[in-house]
Amino acid sequence: EPDNTLLEALSNLAVQLGRVTERKRAEETFVKLNNAIEQAAEMVVITDSNGTIEYVNSAIEEILGYSKEELIGKNPRTWKSGRHDNKFYKEMWQTVLSGKTWQGRIINKDKKGNLLTEEMQISPIVNTDGITSYVAIKRDITKELLMEEKLLQAMKMESVGTLAGGIAHDFNNLLTAILGFTQITLKDTSLDKKNQNNLGRVLKSAYRARDIVSQLLVYSRKSQTEKLVVNPSGICKESLKMLRTFLPTQTSIVEYIAPDIYSISANTTQIQQVIMNLAINANHAMPDGGTLSLTLKNADYDQYEVIPGKIISGPYVVLLVEDTGSGMSNETMSRIFDPFFTTKERGKGTGLGLATTYSIVQQHKGEITVESDVGKGTIFTVFLPSVSAADKAVSKEKIQESVRGGNESILLIDDEEDVTELGGEILRNLGYKVKSFNKSPDALKAFSSHPDDFDLVITDQTMPSITGENFAKELLKIREDISIILCTGYKEKIKSKKTLEIGIKKIIMKPFEVEELGRIVGHVLDETIRTKDGKKR
Repeated sequence: EPDNTLLEALSNLAVQLGRVTERKRAEETFVKLNNAIEQAAEMVVITDSNGTIEYVNSAIEEILGYSKEELIGKNPRTWKSGRHDNKFYKEMWQTVLSGKTWQGRIINKDKKGNLLTEEMQISPIVNTDGITSYVAIKRDITKELLMEEKLLQAMKMESVGTLAGGIAHDFNNLLTAILGFTQITLKDTSLDKKNQNNLGRVLKSAYRARDIVSQLLVYSRKSQTEKLVVNPSGICKESLKMLRTFLPTQTSIVEYIAPDIYSISANTTQIQQVIMNLAINANHAMPDGGTLSLTLKNADYDQYEVIPGKIISGPYVVLLVEDTGSGMSNETMSRIFDPFFTTKERGKGTGLGLATTYSIVQQHKGEITVESDVGKGTIFTVFLPSVSAADKAVSKEKIQESVRGGNESILLIDDEEDVTELGGEILRNLGYKVKSFNKSPDALKAFSSHPDDFDLVITDQTMPSITGENFAKELLKIREDISIILCTGYKEKIKSKKTLEIGIKKIIMKPFEVEELGRIVGHVLDETIRTKDGKKR
């Protein structure tokens, strides 16, 4: 018979071994669970029923910067940001005290004081005695929100670009008529002084409207702006006048514009935009007031060692915009020209001002640098290359060049009746014979019937039935030596090199001015039909 004592001992041993195995399994499960929580990207916080922290995982240390030792025994209010009112926290606690789970977004701050947005879920842990503790699982979504904001901003920019392109053609057609007819009327010597003054104001407003369209296209990165030889002194003085009208009275402006400033090849509107952007940025750095200094002077690049190799040696115009504001850290300075980067509060900055400024300076073959000390202020220095004396002479010659007329026949096509009427009046006043059309099929039919009757064709680019480029191609199939000028209010839609390769002689940007149209027509005719065997006809 079996020994009952031995069987009983073996049975007890088996039970104990089972318990050890069960305990070992439980310990292994606990270790796995602990490792999973410790290695999780989400932050995990466990408190007792009074809200005292009993456990935090490693993600808390990495994201908030606190060590576990600094937090155990403390209250979660340690990382409270102050961005939520008492009502927010009251509703949160009412939810979890009722045994339910609260979830939502909350703004907290890390050990350094930086704000971060968390997506958080707080659940009560309940047993037969009631709520014994709380567990919070939090995920830092600050970067995600920033990327979302950038995406929305990029989409907004794309929308602005689409809008700008859409309105540019129609708006520039209107401005062409306003500018042109106003200029023609101002030449009427019978006008009294009052009406001349009134029309002068209309003309000034039309120029401002033209510049606004140009700025909109620059902002949306849809503009290929043309540059002229200009003196930046006048641009600075005009910008200072505008600044004084809207900067707060507690901001004082100090200016120094050196005499005999070099001329530069620039787009006036864009350089004005650079000055305004830098000044407005400086003003934001001085919320309680301060001094904004604007200096414009000549300098040789060799005097500046700060940007070796970035710009060529030679004479430059140097613009300095200095403030006595809060200054910037090195980390901030390294990012200020990044698109969408801003240190301003939400709604007070787009992060595009300095990025656009940098882009404009680069387009002008210049450079921009920044120096700053926290608590002392910031200096932006813009280097713009001057033009040579030869360039100045050529520019001056172009400006002073008189408009010569002629007796050639011109075919004019534009779907806007006001534009064809204006163009026809300008050209007829110069002696040309003009036949105008508002529908491209009618114009093509007239040309096809009598191709040799015309010396020059001026066509709009954007027309309902055919583009100006394709219209030109049709004309050139009929008569390959016909001279063609293309007009457009939105140069982004055409590629200049490709357009000229088609056989188009010149591109005119709308809104054009009276003398500009006459001068370009004269040039094209001089280069094509007026010269034969080296002699004028």
